[in-house]
Amino acid sequence: MTTVFTNGCFDVLHAGHVALFEKARAFGDKLIVGINSDFSVRKIKGKNRPIFKEANRVAVLKAIRYIDQVVVFDDPDPLELIHKIRPDVLVKGSDWIEGQIIGGDFVRSYGGRVEIVQAYPGVSTTLVVEDVLNDLFSKTFCFDIDGVIATTSCGSNYAQAQPIRSHINIINHLHRNGAIVYLYTARGGSSGIDWSEYTGKQMEEWGVEYDKLVFNKPSADYYVDDKMISMRDLWRWMPKGVAD
Repeated sequence: MTTVFTNGCFDVLHAGHVALFEKARAFGDKLIVGINSDFSVRKIKGKNRPIFKEANRVAVLKAIRYIDQVVVFDDPDPLELIHKIRPDVLVKGSDWIEGQIIGGDFVRSYGGRVEIVQAYPGVSTTLVVEDVLNDLFSKTFCFDIDGVIATTSCGSNYAQAQPIRSHINIINHLHRNGAIVYLYTARGGSSGIDWSEYTGKQMEEWGVEYDKLVFNKPSADYYVDDKMISMRDLWRWMPKGVAD
């Protein structure tokens, strides 16, 4: 039996990945796919990845008919796993240079071979993420100030609230790239105290970029209040380092 191996994060699965699996399976009788664990993906791509969790990614891969076995690994690269499996054929996409393929020398050392298959044209995880971001940049967002931009541990003493910097960085990134940003707050409420001027100055001091401060929720594509849509949902699609 000829065993074939390939690997990747496979965070956002697309047609290019399926084409890779189909071609890889044709090289042998059994295709084993190594997939980076969530821990491994974070080490490689940053704390905002993976977009889809390990269990989700594994379930999708197992449903693909070309794949016979899925193995999760925690290391940044699959070298140790390749040593354990000792595949007859190691397959990678054409975005890899043959001399730089991890495990290639080891597979050749016992008579195995390395195959590079042509990537599916015009499709990549990077392009998929860019499409999602471009769509986000065309939307209108309404962010709840308290709990999303400011800490809420101070209760109604808003002067003691602290900025959540990682969230502000994401909001600013959206705004700078064309998204319309509303900041919503219910500060004051039934007390009759007008917090609008103070809140505006507070947002300016914290460097929050937005279009309008509102006290009644406006019409928006997305309401971000950690109940309907959370900052974590947005964080996963942001480029590496945006929230830092």
